[in-house]
Amino acid sequence: MKVCMVGHGMMGTWHSYSLKDEDCVLQTLVGRESGHTADFAQTFGYRQWTVNYTEALASDVDVVIIAGPSATHAAMALEALDAGKHVLVEIPLALNYKDAEAVVAKAEHKGLALGVVHPMRFRSEHIELCRRVAEGSERIRHVHSRLFLHRLENIGSTGLRRTWTDNLLWHH
Repeated sequence: MKVCMVGHGMMGTWHSYSLKDEDCVLQTLVGRESGHTADFAQTFGYRQWTVNYTEALASDVDVVIIAGPSATHAAMALEALDAGKHVLVEIPLALNYKDAEAVVAKAEHKGLALGVVHPMRFRSEHIELCRRVAEGSERIRHVHSRLFLHRLENIGSTGLRRTWTDNLLWHH
């Protein structure tokens, strides 16, 4: 499977780490700034990189993982599906219900796989809770979680200054 990764922030990093040892090819990386995108592509062994998403979709990739700014998810997913690519989108799928429905309908119409992923599933607390529920020692009544980010500047977890601002209401 040839992968196109959109974004090389925290989630692009996590996905790249998890995929580089799997039976797939890190084919194309899409970023916004040439220098950082080229560096990331070299670090993880992507065969090519670009700052042009349409160009990436025209390349020989099977699946597109969208890990860029939340506001771009729906439009990028639709474009990838139109290009005949399977899609995995980091949360949120879209910033409104109408756009989310459009992405799901497009995937169904095209017969392509569409997945939405939430990174919190890898947190130790979540894994432990799932284990207790599965064994029957825990019954969920309510789940509440908080994520505190002490971010006074728009710098992501990778240490790079962001060119965008996340929509925290929809994202977390």
